[in-house]
Amino acid sequence: EQKVRDRAAELGVLGRNFFLYSPMSKTDLVGAFQAASVSLSLFIDLPEMRHNSANKFFDSLASGRAVAINYGGWQAELIEQHRCGLCLDYDIPASARKLSQLLQNGELVAEMGRNSRRLAEDKFDRNKLASELRAVLEASHRPAAA
Repeated sequence: EQKVRDRAAELGVLGRNFFLYSPMSKTDLVGAFQAASVSLSLFIDLPEMRHNSANKFFDSLASGRAVAINYGGWQAELIEQHRCGLCLDYDIPASARKLSQLLQNGELVAEMGRNSRRLAEDKFDRNKLASELRAVLEASHRPAAA
């Protein structure tokens, strides 16, 4: 953490457009995400990470913020289908340009944020998911019809 903090200070971005937060509760995390224009969920290039289910992705959606990821899989497909963020790659300069272009379009960033929130409510609401799980579990315990 200190190396990242020192490098960000050296580049003049610490506390300006790059922030490091102390550990916080899951409920406080949403507020931190809402302070961003776009949230990032980035991983090193490992095949195992290409199809993960990163919590940061869901936190971004719940916060109503556009999300940018650099891995493929079902989360990338959701971003493209619901137009709620960007799919970057491991070409850092190209990805930085893509992100910079998005940030220059405040209207698009806001639209993507609204799409993120809508997706969170439609597909990932905890109450809905719990009801669906309950229905599956109850159906699995019903005696088979004779």
